[in-house]
Amino acid sequence: MPTQNENNELNAFIDKFISQVIADLKMDAMTPEFEKELREMIRDRVEKRLINMIINNLPDEEFNTVIDKLEKAGITEDEEVQILSDAVLKIPDFAEKFKATLKELHAELTEDAAELRKRMS
Repeated sequence: MPTQNENNELNAFIDKFISQVIADLKMDAMTPEFEKELREMIRDRVEKRLINMIINNLPDEEFNTVIDKLEKAGITEDEEVQILSDAVLKIPDFAEKFKATLKELHAELTEDAAELRKRMS
């Protein structure tokens, strides 16, 4: 299971990524409520994108095992994190895929900036 420190480091990394995306969107006049909503939306997209990247890059022999574990009724969020953390170890070149996934998401979010700005006004 990931340690509390590892979870804190990942959350800090994601928070830094979110702050960078928001800075790159050049959205100066945000209300605190809108910034909170925007941060939550970006975090949700990051988490979903990373989960999809992990699942889509699993070796064939691991795919069904991981899916079965994730679809098990009543698993906790901590158990889900553990399953995905274990799965990461089975993905060749995970670090590069992780970086590419975040880079792609960053590009999508900055392309969506015009729509986000409309929501602010």
